[in-house]
Amino acid sequence: MILYTSNTIMKTILSIIRLCAAQCVLFILSVILPIMICCPARSFADSVVVFNEIMYHPATNEAALEWIELYNELAIDIDVSNWKLRGAVEYDFPADTIVAGRGFLVVAASPSDLAAVTGCTNALGPFAGQLSNAGEEIRLINNGDRQMNSVNYGDSGDWPVEPDGSGVTLAKIDPDMGNSHGNWSHSLQINGTPGVSNFPSTTKAAKSLVFNEIQATTNTSWWVELKNVGASSLNPSGCVVSVANDPLRKYVITNQSLAVGALLYLSESKLGFRATIDGEPVFLFGPGKTNVLDARRATAVLRGRTPEPDGHWLYPAAGTPGASNSFVFHNDIVINEIMYHQHPQYEPYLESPEGWIELYNKGTNSVDLTGWKLSDAISYKFP
Repeated sequence: MILYTSNTIMKTILSIIRLCAAQCVLFILSVILPIMICCPARSFADSVVVFNEIMYHPATNEAALEWIELYNELAIDIDVSNWKLRGAVEYDFPADTIVAGRGFLVVAASPSDLAAVTGCTNALGPFAGQLSNAGEEIRLINNGDRQMNSVNYGDSGDWPVEPDGSGVTLAKIDPDMGNSHGNWSHSLQINGTPGVSNFPSTTKAAKSLVFNEIQATTNTSWWVELKNVGASSLNPSGCVVSVANDPLRKYVITNQSLAVGALLYLSESKLGFRATIDGEPVFLFGPGKTNVLDARRATAVLRGRTPEPDGHWLYPAAGTPGASNSFVFHNDIVINEIMYHQHPQYEPYLESPEGWIELYNKGTNSVDLTGWKLSDAISYKFP
């Protein structure tokens, strides 16, 4: 019989640890290190080149002034030679194309037109195709045909309205974060910021003068209402309200003072125009139209802003021009159960397409859901 003392056991354990450590070191030296030597560091980091700013609907000269900006999230240079853009547009990057560490690379429909308007003189291009004003997917593919980044931008739902024809761009708020709609806003200036940072910080800038209520396009008389949601009084003199950035449908606000929380009602007769198409964008420009303060869509249904701090856009019970918005919330119908990821089939492996949402009426009366909608992650209108 062999007796093991605690000292013997400890020595055995230490020997095993030393052996494992030696094998790990050998593996690193014989396998990992040669790969690192043969492949420069920037080759390992190629997936950190991401979409950062998109001009998909210029205010003028639309076909020539579209452009896309890429951003390198790392502090080291990334070689994107022979990479390509696919999806909405097509472009093949030439040899020796480098995105500097923490730098930007712009690809334009017409580099010369972009330079004339913005002063950005180092854009690549031209790319083939045209970016859809309604949104679509853009993909960045590396020289091994691997997709490195993609963004499926839009102009509806939770995507910002401002870039859709006002002259500002769709701009990422935090360049080191993902491509969901919550991380995209609009540039602070007309024509965007090609080749430089989008924003001075990664926090959304607080707004002061905003749309508060917009009458339905189907109503006999159309109107909009503005609100000062800032922390101090303001003078909106020189600000411009415009439908679809149409030069024939714009109104310059006159000199006046708006106290905190004050409303400014602008009737169709005062504006001299109206929105006529369901979904038309309504823009609020700063003085001189050098920036966009806010934007919303005029729809076939009256829409209004809920009180702070939420400020969500919903459907008021009735139009209240010049007065606080009136909402009647129905909370009897709630989402009760969700099947968002059914177990897959294993032989052969297939993800299940099954998914469903269950609603529950917690009230005592029947509720007619005709015309109600599910939105955001899915889209469904009840018949």
